[in-house]
Amino acid sequence: MKIGIDARDIQNGVYNGTGRYLANFINEFMRSDHEDTYVLFSEFPILTYKDSRIKNVIIKPAHTFIWDQFHLCSRLGKEKIDLFFSPYYKIPLFAPCKIISTILDLTYQVFPYYKNRMSIFDKLYYLTFGTFCVWRANHILTCSEHSKKDICRLYSVFPSKISVIPLSLSPIYRYESDPAKLAQVREQFNAKDGYILYMGNFKPHKNVATLIEAFMLVAEQFSKLKLVLVGPKTHQYEMLENLAEELQISDKVEFVGTIFENNDPHLIYSAAEMMVIPSCYEGFGLPLIEAMACHTPIAASNYSSIPEVLKKAGLLVPPQDVQGFTDAMLQILSDKDLRSQLVQEGLKNLDGYDSKTIFNQMYTLFNKK
Repeated sequence: MKIGIDARDIQNGVYNGTGRYLANFINEFMRSDHEDTYVLFSEFPILTYKDSRIKNVIIKPAHTFIWDQFHLCSRLGKEKIDLFFSPYYKIPLFAPCKIISTILDLTYQVFPYYKNRMSIFDKLYYLTFGTFCVWRANHILTCSEHSKKDICRLYSVFPSKISVIPLSLSPIYRYESDPAKLAQVREQFNAKDGYILYMGNFKPHKNVATLIEAFMLVAEQFSKLKLVLVGPKTHQYEMLENLAEELQISDKVEFVGTIFENNDPHLIYSAAEMMVIPSCYEGFGLPLIEAMACHTPIAASNYSSIPEVLKKAGLLVPPQDVQGFTDAMLQILSDKDLRSQLVQEGLKNLDGYDSKTIFNQMYTLFNKK
């Protein structure tokens, strides 16, 4: 079978959730002995994948709508694609082949901050074009039961049309026990006495301001501790930097920018005292399972898909509860037995997230369709 994939999210490297999701799948395919051919459609060359079964087709950059609905659609026919896989909800509506579309979350339609600020055009776009994409797809993939419920509710889709296959864990995420390597990471972040980690972006639904406010209270008891915020310096980054200055903790908060998979992110997780994810909305929350694999205790919000993914492997707090996050962080910092318990629960969770298992589930679905 010849499978086409919209690979734009990995053409510049892997740095976001969708890109990691797609890269894990392709990497696992390369480790397999399957005879299918994968055609990666992108705007720029993808040099990462050296495999005779993988072809990269370059379509020159254009407005997203034009690229999706005209240029991509035409090339699907020329390449004689049997099945097109999109890692997001956007699909070429008139594609001459079957389509599996991925909807990892509906953040912009569900989270009030975005929903209330949408222009009339955006609302019509999601209502009309979004509906067309959902109904045109032969099948839909999502990553959590929470996201599946949102899709069914917002787009009136029969549950049988949606398969829940969680995001996979890349093999690069593993616990590092070498004290010298861990000490080197702490020194790199100016955090010789330890740090609390956040991994993600700084969009409003990530709720990082609550974490910074809670960390200020934690720092009153752990004065040498740092807060390390890993993510692209975009969106609300400057506002968060200003918040740290207003709270007079800017010397304790490190914004380190984007970390790519070739930067050994497992070391950053392993060296942390804990990871905190205060999100108001997540379709899945990939850093959760990455932290579990690196033996990193977790405190996270009790909202959307997070409890489903985290289970008993972390302390759950209402997303806007500053004191609740403060108490959770202090509890993890002060209780070694609790830390060990959370780590062990996390390791139990990982069985269903390894990349080979997830690949086999997706591959089986592709061949059924």
